[in-house]
Amino acid sequence: MIKLGIYGYDIKYENSFFFGRMIPYKNMDISDKKTNCYLSAFLEIEHDENTNRNIKILEAILCFIEQKEVYIKNPLKTHEDYSNLDNDYPNSLGDRKYSPAIILEEKYKKDSRKLFIEKAFDKLNSEEDAFSVMFFKKELSIKMIPSYIDVTYFLLFSGLEAFARDYYQAYHPAKVNNVFDKIFKEFNIEIKSNESETKRNTLVYTKLRNTIFHNGKYTTNLNNSTTGEEINLADYFYFFKNIFNIVIFKYIDFDDKSINMNPFSRSRFIKRN
Repeated sequence: MIKLGIYGYDIKYENSFFFGRMIPYKNMDISDKKTNCYLSAFLEIEHDENTNRNIKILEAILCFIEQKEVYIKNPLKTHEDYSNLDNDYPNSLGDRKYSPAIILEEKYKKDSRKLFIEKAFDKLNSEEDAFSVMFFKKELSIKMIPSYIDVTYFLLFSGLEAFARDYYQAYHPAKVNNVFDKIFKEFNIEIKSNESETKRNTLVYTKLRNTIFHNGKYTTNLNNSTTGEEINLADYFYFFKNIFNIVIFKYIDFDDKSINMNPFSRSRFIKRN
């Protein structure tokens, strides 16, 4: 049995899974938990040939839930227990970026996070398939320091493109916006090519990816002319992140009735029957 610290994950109840269990740490004394990667729990996990991968998967899932840095590290020594840590055992890894969590904390909705972990693990507990690559690119974009908007956007776009092409086995020469149209329709996300409302137009997001990759610029014209409508990455980045996250929810079949599945809303949570 290995026991490791979990840093930066909001947890209220003990959670048990097939690979081990997470136990909340009760002795927290951190002034700002939103921007501090604090010791919040411990992971107990059996040591076998899958241990390292299971830890890697769980860390990525917890990052996704919090939408900010979460780490699993610092094994306890044999003589240490959760109420009697050595003085040099780290209770914080320092400052981190702040971003609102994407799944409600357990104090508001007890079982949502545990259910998401189980469903995500079921899809990620395999070799590096397209969904795994997509998911781990999300983790990389969260932990990247410093965080560049163009690099983050390219990571998310390339991850979503690889997943969508693999999902339909739609490789070259299929245009990426056409592949996006197809998967968004299947997952009931209201976005498609040639949509008059630009934030719902997949061609807009594709053109932004192209101008970042080929020209190193954050702006481009929607039409193929110098006088067309200008589009700026800063105006669409928030929506694309939401689209990316909702595709993950839809693919693993997770919906706790509190998450807003409209990527163009500024409200993360809603009440649904």
